[in-house]
This record gives sequence, C-alpha cells and structure tokens, in this order.
Amino acid sequence: MYSKDFLCMFYVKSFTSFVICQFTSLSRYYQTIVLDGSKFYVLGGIYGTNFAYANEVIYIDLSKKFEISAPPWNVAVATPDKEFLATSCLNSVNGSTIFLIGGLASVLQD
Repeated sequence: MYSKDFLCMFYVKSFTSFVICQFTSLSRYYQTIVLDGSKFYVLGGIYGTNFAYANEVIYIDLSKKFEISAPPWNVAVATPDKEFLATSCLNSVNGSTIFLIGGLASVLQD
C-alpha cells in the first residue's frame, strides 16, 4: 500500500558506493531522472498495468557506446521505499548526493 499524501520530508540519498550489475530494465512511468556528468540515473517509478512499484536506482553510462535496442542498464542501489511521483536534483558541489524530494512511497513489506 502507498501513502496518498505527499511526503513533507526530504529524502537524501547518497550514492558513494555502487553494486554494479547489468540487467534489462522494464518500462516504467512516474519515475524521476537526473543526469550526473555522463551517467543518466532513473529513480523509482511504476511498472506495467498492475502497479508494481520500483525500489531500485538504475543508471546508464552515456559516455560508452551501446546498442539503442539493448541499453546496458546497471543497478546502482535498492531503496527501502518504493518511490514514485517524486522529483530529484544533484548536489553539484561534490556530485555524489542525489536529493529525492516529495512524491509518494509504498513501503516494502517483509
């Protein structure tokens, strides 16, 4: 279940270490994106028509050549919440912090 109220707190996500693995990403919507140099990050979102919420942050390195039909997506990190309808911005001072602001969240249930 997800919160129907907009979150009033700021989520600060620091991406200083990465677990890198390539995978094929599913199409999603209500995600947020940020461009950090040559890396294009996609955060959260919803998959398909059954409202499967995404909790991973994926990226693609735009400085490397790739086939447009099979882009080499990488998983940067999984988040504790499944965020969507949020916005994001990059800390340009150190370039290692992405701020995820507002949106809706669906907390993962164990």
